[in-house]
Amino acid sequence: MSSGVYDRRRPTGRRVPWPASRHRGQGYGWRMRRRGTNRHARRAPAPIALVVVAASSLASCGGDSGPEAAPTTTAPTGIDADACLVWVHGRGGTGGDPVERDGYAELAPIGNGTWDEGYVWLYDSEERYADARGRIVDAVDAAGCDRIVLDGFSNGAAFAGHLLCRGEDLGGRLRGVVVDDPVPDEGTVGCTPAPGVRVAVYWTGALAEATAGRSCDDVGYTCRGDELVGIDAYAASMGAEVQASPHAEHVWHREAPEATAWLDGR
Repeated sequence: MSSGVYDRRRPTGRRVPWPASRHRGQGYGWRMRRRGTNRHARRAPAPIALVVVAASSLASCGGDSGPEAAPTTTAPTGIDADACLVWVHGRGGTGGDPVERDGYAELAPIGNGTWDEGYVWLYDSEERYADARGRIVDAVDAAGCDRIVLDGFSNGAAFAGHLLCRGEDLGGRLRGVVVDDPVPDEGTVGCTPAPGVRVAVYWTGALAEATAGRSCDDVGYTCRGDELVGIDAYAASMGAEVQASPHAEHVWHREAPEATAWLDGR
């Protein structure tokens, strides 16, 4: 099953320890300029765990084997990536090694709860939200990012949307948030984005049961709040139009043009 939201079992709400590495993954391959110190560090950062990205839909509906530590690697310190695209995975998904692209770096931190063999973003209380936000902040601080775009899918999209709606700008570095096929929960109610932070919302239509008034528990979704508000009200709260995803199934639209355009200042 490829959806990031269907499994009815509860996620583990404890803080997730950084698991030990099982292999190197794709390697770093960064050509970013090195400095003696990281000018963005607000504190001496602990090593940041980033784990390997699952392909295509980031299969978020796992089997019954229970949580398992995903393969990890540690983000290098003392590297200034300037522009960073941060992938925020769906429920049961994982992250990935830092990857260099043309003019920016990709980061993929893991969520703050476990779900089967992957992770989940938990943001339904102030404590859990702060923990989830801290995962993003730690990753971008370790990489020294000046300009940041978040691109979230499913449960990760809903968390990213909630972060946007709380007025978060990551210290003036956040340029925009791509909210792709989100769980349309109550996380955008009273939405107040920070000035200058942009948003794009994509929707596949595959989450047919994600209608206004449905109980999150009844459909087995990981939410902020008790009920879904529906995609139209969800996007309207953020001042965004719902754009059709090129996918008909619940699959991440990783080619959303807004992400790199915002990093480039367009």
